[in-house]
Amino acid sequence: FRFAAEWRLQADEKAYEGVLRDHHLFMALFLDRPASDEAMALLKKSNALHADPSYLHVAAGYQAWQRRDYPGLIQAWATLSGNLANVSARQGQSQNYPLPYLALAHAATGRIADFKPTVAQYAERFPDSMDARLAQAVVAAAEARPQDAEDLLWRAFVNSASTDKRPIFSRLMVLEITEGMFEQTRDERFRRLLVDLARRHQHAGSMQAYSYAFEARYTQSAEDRRRALGAAMYLDRRSVRIARFGEQERADAVDERLDARVGEVAVHRGQ
Repeated sequence: FRFAAEWRLQADEKAYEGVLRDHHLFMALFLDRPASDEAMALLKKSNALHADPSYLHVAAGYQAWQRRDYPGLIQAWATLSGNLANVSARQGQSQNYPLPYLALAHAATGRIADFKPTVAQYAERFPDSMDARLAQAVVAAAEARPQDAEDLLWRAFVNSASTDKRPIFSRLMVLEITEGMFEQTRDERFRRLLVDLARRHQHAGSMQAYSYAFEARYTQSAEDRRRALGAAMYLDRRSVRIARFGEQERADAVDERLDARVGEVAVHRGQ
């Protein structure tokens, strides 16, 4: 029970199973999904079977992020981030995934100056961590240092953390933080970087729909949008960032993808 030991649940198999069940439920019901009361109700039903409320706090903060309820995000994740900072210090490895989301929340509510010392302190301990670099990028953007922010986002993507033990896919985190920075600043360089990083994630062999959905949502190329939308629909029709596309646009993208696949098969058979 490697994970059980890390959660200090090695003496309670039932509790360990409960946390593990909550972990997988959270990833299935919340990541790349719209905020949903039904998802929260299902997680609460699972959580009622054991005594550890950890994932209720994780889900509350993430739903606040999904709804762009930044005060709610701060309320839900401030203590969690502090606890994970302590865990990171004990383990010697950054696990503080709420930190960059909290930086976004403080920037959105005009309180980034209050949060900057927290980011600086964490970055001093974990200077090369994805969590610190993403939070520093948010601070840089809020301080009108977009080139510094872009460099930090790029380094966070290249050296992204393992998703192991984390409830949020690491590359999804990078894309979401970049998205949040673009929403807050409307700086085109962040939109362009978001599309670039999404494509690079695809080329790395990702079969996650979200990388295609991000590209479809933010590219300015109609051709690339149809291609990415078709791929996202093929991989996961419920991906949240394709919900904005109309039914006909989705159908056309799927038809185009099917036509492309038929052409690839024909070429392969003719070789």
